[in-house]
Amino acid sequence: MNNQPQPAGYRRDNLAVATVLVATLAISAAAGTVIGWVRPTLTVTGADGGLAIVGDGVSSPGFTAVAMVTIASLVVAMCAVATVWNHTRIRPVILGWAAFFGFASEVVTAELAWWTAEKLHPIPATGPPEGIHAHVVAPFSLGLGSWFLVPALAAAFYWSLALVAGDSKRVRAALGDTPAGAQATAAATTTGSGNKETGHPLPAGSAGALAHNPDHRTAPEGPGRGSG
Repeated sequence: MNNQPQPAGYRRDNLAVATVLVATLAISAAAGTVIGWVRPTLTVTGADGGLAIVGDGVSSPGFTAVAMVTIASLVVAMCAVATVWNHTRIRPVILGWAAFFGFASEVVTAELAWWTAEKLHPIPATGPPEGIHAHVVAPFSLGLGSWFLVPALAAAFYWSLALVAGDSKRVRAALGDTPAGAQATAAATTTGSGNKETGHPLPAGSAGALAHNPDHRTAPEGPGRGSG
């Protein structure tokens, strides 16, 4: 495989990473907003100047919210890693970017989920009158394990792709490492080299003619074109 550093290749890789990062942040924000909209809430009522939980539809709404954020950010990160792998060469720095995609996705999803839920179901400053019910968001926070889980799985996914599949077909074709890419590279090289003896570029179709008559310069001359 041709792994020689090519400035154009590095620019293409950097552009792909930047594009995927922006898309990851945008999709994570959308996912967090949806989670904040649908995440479980607690039903409370006033009791002794405070709040008392009346009931909820989920046994552990806080844990449910953490699970929703973790799964959503993991799916977004996996899609981002697969997209980057498909558009860039295998490079160690991309492994770091894969982990960062997971971390950034989890942060944005969690923050937007909490912010949206808090806006829709704000916690009242004073408890409602006894017997009056209100819905408030269940407090949740991602533990240390959750913060490490998504980045670690995203990096492991990229590592697996690099180990099992290597560069994607798209990248191999761009580097000329597939039959189609090799033929295109060879044709471009032949056409661009031109006629070394005369200094003029070869006309279109010359590559095929050369294949049938490699020593085209010694072909017999036609009638009337002799030296005499």
